[in-house]
Amino acid sequence: MSVEQLKLLGRGTYTIIFSLNNDVEVKVGRLGQLFFRRGLYSYTGSALGPSNLSLYYRVLRHISRSKRLWWHIDYLLTRRDSEVLAVVAAPTTMRFECKISATLSTLEGVRTIRGFGSSDCSCIGHLHYYVRMSLDEILKIVSSVYDEFGLLCKVIILC
Repeated sequence: MSVEQLKLLGRGTYTIIFSLNNDVEVKVGRLGQLFFRRGLYSYTGSALGPSNLSLYYRVLRHISRSKRLWWHIDYLLTRRDSEVLAVVAAPTTMRFECKISATLSTLEGVRTIRGFGSSDCSCIGHLHYYVRMSLDEILKIVSSVYDEFGLLCKVIILC
């Protein structure tokens, strides 16, 4: 499957699921030096810009390795030891990333990285680490959270 499928969704909310293949310490903008464990993570955001391709372009930018570091997630996804595995996305014109992130934060086996991706909101964070979970388990969890909010999500597996 391909990120090209996001062109059909227009604007919306997305969750990028990726792996870090090593424990790493990374300077993340104003958050400073942070330690990240090897394993699976998800990052949730929104793309509600004026273009009908907002979701496609935002996710494409995030998963690109060559870019100016702007969003917190850029500091992780440009690393050679990171690998984007899947994207869950849903069309919407309303902001759902905070609700999705807050719900993920309450689940057993999910650890929220405090302050990451949430400099423009009051969330704990928009980056989540999954303790001993497989990609399939994470996809089921994230998809079910989208369902809770009535969002019809599309799952795109990239690995």
